[in-house]
Amino acid sequence: MRLSIPLPQTLTRPRPGGMMARGVEMAELKAVRVVPPGEFIKEELEARGWTQSELARRMLYSRQYISDIILAETPLTVRVAYWLAYIFDTSVDYWLNLESAYRNARAPSGP
Repeated sequence: MRLSIPLPQTLTRPRPGGMMARGVEMAELKAVRVVPPGEFIKEELEARGWTQSELARRMLYSRQYISDIILAETPLTVRVAYWLAYIFDTSVDYWLNLESAYRNARAPSGP
């Protein structure tokens, strides 16, 4: 015996004049602002009352290199992610996921 469960109208076919994604018209979807990892680094620095120079000293990097990461001019590497995880008591994956999401969002889309 086969059961048939009726689906709501919005899940069965799109409304006239618009594409659908999971029952929501594409025009209704809002863009999400992807933030570079540097924004989160700045927040951590402010919470601790540290400067970029202080973070650079603790990580054994130049202040310019840390500044470039914060400004998203230099990608965040695995080594930097390890340092940030250690210093800010977070996970390496946290920083790598932030970097990956940011770079993917900025990559050109389509073929």
